[in-house]
Amino acid sequence: SILKEGNFTKGSDPSTQSHVSINDVYYNRTLINEVTLEVFTGNRHPNKVKTARAVNGGVYINNVVTYFNGTNITYGNLNPYQKNIKLEGSDGLQFGKSLSSSSKPNVFDNKKIQDVQYKYSGKSSYGKINSLKYKLDEGALKTDYKENNEKKFEYDGVFNISNSFKLPLGSSAGYFSHVSEEVIGDVKIDGQKVQELAGGVQNFYSIEPISGFAIESQRNEMLSIDVHEKYLSFPDLDKISGFIPIMNVESSEKIDESIFMSKYGFVNTYTDMKFWFRVVFYPLSALCIIAAGIFFFLLRRINNVSSNYSVLSDNSSFKNENQRLVDNAEEHGKVNGKYEESKNGQDSTRMEGIDAND
Repeated sequence: SILKEGNFTKGSDPSTQSHVSINDVYYNRTLINEVTLEVFTGNRHPNKVKTARAVNGGVYINNVVTYFNGTNITYGNLNPYQKNIKLEGSDGLQFGKSLSSSSKPNVFDNKKIQDVQYKYSGKSSYGKINSLKYKLDEGALKTDYKENNEKKFEYDGVFNISNSFKLPLGSSAGYFSHVSEEVIGDVKIDGQKVQELAGGVQNFYSIEPISGFAIESQRNEMLSIDVHEKYLSFPDLDKISGFIPIMNVESSEKIDESIFMSKYGFVNTYTDMKFWFRVVFYPLSALCIIAAGIFFFLLRRINNVSSNYSVLSDNSSFKNENQRLVDNAEEHGKVNGKYEESKNGQDSTRMEGIDAND
């Protein structure tokens, strides 16, 4: 790969250019499959840092092919699918910032000319660097997943890369991991079934979640020839149905811990602070809320008890109430007395008037 440096301060994007050589036996010459990948620097789009911006100058997935224009052989861009499929994957060196357990990072594989999706599998660490581990998402390798139909994804677990190299090729996880035996056929390598060799296959990225740097990665893939169809040029292959393994490729990458810690150690410190903040602050906040709830509950209970006690024990209140009742009774008695005197006076006057008439 060749890195073409860009002016970071102006937001221009560096690009990597990869060459994949395939020996074409028929023409007895080597064909070059050239892919130019441009990626975002993150200057203007932080969440898209190192994400593919264009491939071979186009914003949709395409590859460069050779063709005869009538006078000589030249190159041109060709869409290998029936639909314009946008680029979403990273170049695998850095991913968007602030990744979490719900993130599903994509890696643009310029050999497959398509995105490869990974999913969260747990926390990990590389030396003093804390990271999140994402493994190959087998669910995204299904024929009915998103745009896999447009990508002519014919078999679960196997990428169809025929259009990338103009050969009936398939690419899968190492030793056909996660591919059914019915699809691959009875394939053996050095006398062993591939299912027996697939146990140690790993495809993962360990990513520092704040900066998005890939700390460690391991990829294991199988390249094979698809012989499910009949090929007139090779009648002997008619007896075979499945995949013929060509090679199993293992690759791994690890970041230099000392360089990362010297330049980006503050990111790891920030991650640690966030971790301890959550470990200490969240439980402490919960305890404070519970304590506050208990305090206000007890305070309300105490206030209610004090209020009832004051009503029941305040003698002056009873005295005042009793005095009011006594005063009312005495006043009522005086009124009754005056009423009786007035009534008696009226009765005596009436009787005197009757006597006088008699």
